[in-house]
Amino acid sequence: SNGQTTYQQLMITESVIAILSTTPSASGLITSVSAYDKSSGQKIWELQNSNHEPDFLTSDANSIYASFRSPQGFGVEVINATNGAVTWQKTLTNVSQTGIPEITVQNGTVYVVYDDQGQHVFLLDENTGNLLGSDPSSLEVSSSPVVNNDMVFLRRYDSVTSTAEMDAYKVILPPPPHKLFVLDYGLSSQSTDTNFSQIVKALKKVHPGADFLNYSYRGIDKRGDPLPYTCKDTFTPHISELVTRLKLQVIRYLELHPNTQVYVIGHSFGGVIAYGLLADMMIYGYLNFNGGQVLGIATLSSPLGGIPGFHGIYYALISHAYQKQCQVLASKHLVLNSLADLVHVFPGGKTSVPFGGEDSLMRVVGGGDASNQRVALAAVRHHIDVLTIGNVRDYTFNFNVCPRYGHTPDSRFLSTQWVTDQGHDSHLYARVITKGNPNCPDIGQVGINHAAVFLSPAVQTALIEWSQGKTPSVLPVPPIGS
Repeated sequence: SNGQTTYQQLMITESVIAILSTTPSASGLITSVSAYDKSSGQKIWELQNSNHEPDFLTSDANSIYASFRSPQGFGVEVINATNGAVTWQKTLTNVSQTGIPEITVQNGTVYVVYDDQGQHVFLLDENTGNLLGSDPSSLEVSSSPVVNNDMVFLRRYDSVTSTAEMDAYKVILPPPPHKLFVLDYGLSSQSTDTNFSQIVKALKKVHPGADFLNYSYRGIDKRGDPLPYTCKDTFTPHISELVTRLKLQVIRYLELHPNTQVYVIGHSFGGVIAYGLLADMMIYGYLNFNGGQVLGIATLSSPLGGIPGFHGIYYALISHAYQKQCQVLASKHLVLNSLADLVHVFPGGKTSVPFGGEDSLMRVVGGGDASNQRVALAAVRHHIDVLTIGNVRDYTFNFNVCPRYGHTPDSRFLSTQWVTDQGHDSHLYARVITKGNPNCPDIGQVGINHAAVFLSPAVQTALIEWSQGKTPSVLPVPPIGS
């Protein structure tokens, strides 16, 4: 002790020693949580918030659980032991002055007991803080609760009869959530495509009970099944229309399948639609319907920051390329609204920040102007894991090296594929692969390298980690300045 600070409690996790302490200040006593490295004793972080003062700690292997008192009442927050970030925070009562609580964590459930003219019991989901149940009565409890085999044991004292008894409460939790993966193909795709098959195979090994559903550019039928679509349907609608169709497809599935965790994976322009859903939810509200919610958005080789217009040169080039793949575009002289929207998103000038994070898909989704980075950070605060994966050899975003395109304006805009990575356990990740032919012998190589992300085992592993709420450590963070 330094003579001023009072150390109240000490907890040990796998990596840190956590200390609850009180320090005098000009405005009164300040209570904070600090973490120290177990091997070196070095202070790693300190969490101090006068509006959420902690007063009790417990821990498991990777997290620290703290009760807090605030002007709004008493609650619980979960702190990442490694970096001090608050994972979730839950206010449980509107009574700010209560007794010292007890917190116990077991089998994915947080048990919280607090004193207020008797003791109350709350059960919270360990990952989200969602309330699973509570005892509505005041219990005259004479000792701390014991949790064992999903039972809460309480020793109660009846002041009227002066007798003591042991009560046991059986914790009945909802069934484990069901998982849905929505797969969103890009421009020039059709509903019969199977490029996601290797990724689906890898995810099924880890999530054998999950459903996999292709996104449809034409929407769904009355039963909620995706309608078949052709390559033409991927070009003519605006991005805002396509995002709305994705949203309605997810909502319809949640109506029919309660308690579902939804993960959306989009390749190329399909990733733009998936990320557009994040922008849509930031404006109109996050999907939390029938016990289900969106918990993950992943994009693969997607132009999140748009594509450059270059006075119509790039737009003309890719329009010509797509007209060869989807011949109906040329024959009917259709307007490619989805491509035009991507040009509208791209910035006018260069920036050191990744285009994918600096630019704003919200402009073409809902009329706002929040950057993609800001949209992702907001999503993380709503328990959505965001993963953007780019390929540094994707000539779609760097085609100057291909034959006959050396004299076009600078086309190196690789960073349209990713936002800014926020670090380990941040739930907001930007990662890259280096896959495909390092040379571009002909224009056909563009499509081959653009699809390389589908076949990468490392990408499959990263998507598994992302779907489990883990850091996709198998892939590196993008190089600065790409």
